[in-house]
Amino acid sequence: MNSKLLYSLGLLTLAYSSLNAQNIETSFSNGTFQADFRTFYFNGSRKQRQDREALAVGGIFKYTTKAYEGLSAGIGFYTSHDLLHRGSEPTQRINNASVTIDTSDIAGNSELVQSNGDAIDTLGEVYLQYDVANTSLCMGRQRLNTPMLNDYYNRFLPNSFEALSVVNSSIDDTIITLAVVDRWKYKAEEEFKSLTASLGVDENLFLIGLENSSLSSVKLSAWYYRLNNVYDTLYTSLQHKKLAVLRGGWKIDGTLQYIKQDASGDKVLGKLDTYLFGAKLTLSQSNFSWTLMTDRIGNDTIRGSGTDYNNYGFSKFVNFTDIQIDGEALNAGAVSYGTNLQYHFSSNFKSALKYVYIKQNDTMQLASTTPN
Repeated sequence: MNSKLLYSLGLLTLAYSSLNAQNIETSFSNGTFQADFRTFYFNGSRKQRQDREALAVGGIFKYTTKAYEGLSAGIGFYTSHDLLHRGSEPTQRINNASVTIDTSDIAGNSELVQSNGDAIDTLGEVYLQYDVANTSLCMGRQRLNTPMLNDYYNRFLPNSFEALSVVNSSIDDTIITLAVVDRWKYKAEEEFKSLTASLGVDENLFLIGLENSSLSSVKLSAWYYRLNNVYDTLYTSLQHKKLAVLRGGWKIDGTLQYIKQDASGDKVLGKLDTYLFGAKLTLSQSNFSWTLMTDRIGNDTIRGSGTDYNNYGFSKFVNFTDIQIDGEALNAGAVSYGTNLQYHFSSNFKSALKYVYIKQNDTMQLASTTPN
């Protein structure tokens, strides 16, 4: 962990320890232990590319102390072990019209374990949290949940971050979030690293978010992120849960999303200047829903999601396709159209049929400041 964070955590720990020893002992002994044990099998057979297969076991094992005068602590151990150990089988691969030999690890390709197939055993969460009135302050290794910066818990283990975060709800129907992020652990890695390690620099990320639901059935969100000397990202969304109410219990929901991304400071990525505009409508009744969606990308590829989320990106997919597609939908000039039919048979079981068409613009993609 960064030395500044360690120092600050040390001071907080000393302050915590200086409280009444008996009360501290009670807080720790009356804490909560949670075990999220998982088993995950992943198999992907691919032509002209290395396969990916793993059978992982492990999960998240976390202990949270009982709060004492608003102060609590948490520690979470993350573990993932592949039982198959297939290793690698050198495979010819065509990459940008050139033939290369793919020797990547088969288990590592699944992202259930590390990229070289090694197990993951790490302290994914170690934090102190202080809650007072309508404000919560958290310092240390923690999971975050914002549109462009989140734990992206879609495989075996989540992302986690070394950060200082503050969440305030003093204003009615409004949540304000502030954070500075120093380092992070990608979901398929064990070590915490700089957000911009892949660029050869060491920069922090700052964010501020505002979510308001004071209007009936309407949620407004605005988030601003600055990854120093790399890019600024403005994320805005407008969600209306009842655009129209029809006969027979049918209703229509709608969401608009706009993202603006520009180069920051030293412009490590070049003169990035792009946007994402997305819209979707959902017709639903009881257990059935039908969604139509579209996305459009500006002159440069959206960074921090899609294919490069494991480098200096860290978010889930921010488009409206509802399908985990590497990055094609986020490439410069791309336009996406999609639909999603979904039926809930019960509270624990649902089925869905999803389709998306992505029209890429090769000319804009090749001319992009940040081609993917």
